[in-house]
Amino acid sequence: MAGFQKEFPSRFHDVGICEEHQMTFAAGMAAAGLRPVVAVYSTFAQRAVDAVIHDIALQKLPVLICLDRAGAVPGDGATHHGIYDIALLRCVPGLTIMQPRDAEGLREMMGMALGMDGPAVIRYPRGECKIKNEKLKIENYSNAEVAVWTLGPEDEFAGKLTGLLEEKGIGSVHVDAKFAKPVNGELLEKQAAAGIKVFVTVEDGTVCGGFGSAVEEFFAERGIAARVVKAGWPDEFIPHATCRGDLAERYGFTPEKVAERVAE
Repeated sequence: MAGFQKEFPSRFHDVGICEEHQMTFAAGMAAAGLRPVVAVYSTFAQRAVDAVIHDIALQKLPVLICLDRAGAVPGDGATHHGIYDIALLRCVPGLTIMQPRDAEGLREMMGMALGMDGPAVIRYPRGECKIKNEKLKIENYSNAEVAVWTLGPEDEFAGKLTGLLEEKGIGSVHVDAKFAKPVNGELLEKQAAAGIKVFVTVEDGTVCGGFGSAVEEFFAERGIAARVVKAGWPDEFIPHATCRGDLAERYGFTPEKVAERVAE
């Protein structure tokens, strides 16, 4: 934010390590007619859930919350893993939760969110991201038995997973979910009706109450007999590690392990 602060000093406010005040401050600006953008680490936004619910969402205020370091952050350890934001915020009425798979997707989501009438969350991981936006082709899934729904920059994971499934004689299709809330129910129903038997959800977050749980709930509420395989972080505190790959191997969050679960 340093460049923005230098160019627009009157539009930049650093509240320090005061996350609940940050959210309430943004709510006040939104109530006054401004369009505030809150930038905060996912793990520290946990401290401000109360303010998000009561000061922002309850009043349907158009605050855009941008969650940096969403997902596992190995080098910073258990205190900095941003894996709980979806589960914590998905239950808040009227709150839209998004995650782009590349830089252009982030640009599009920010533009959309700033035109919404209510609050929105955009989460993104630590590190670099692709600039080129390659559109996924998901129209042809007539011969697929598995749909791989990814949230965020998981193209490499999905590519390896679909390849492994193909080696096992299992046809699959990849979908960029974009939204953790609301889920794309229309496409989920369409794919289930077309013969998709297993839906794999891939998210850089806890599987307890996360995006995969939202897909499970969607099917359960409609009586659709589809199986959901949730790929993400387990219901336990994730420790420090040298790299994300070490953690993924430890917890079975790999294309190989997920392919085995799907085959079963």
